[in-house]
Amino acid sequence: MSVQVATYIKKLYKLHLLRLKMHYLIATLSNL
Repeated sequence: MSVQVATYIKKLYKLHLLRLKMHYLIATLSNL
């Protein structure tokens, strides 16, 4: 795997984690 592909996958993974955190935060806030 080339370095470009690896960095691209890492970026996608970080974005995915951020989206999960935001979704979790919103769900927790709406449950209050």
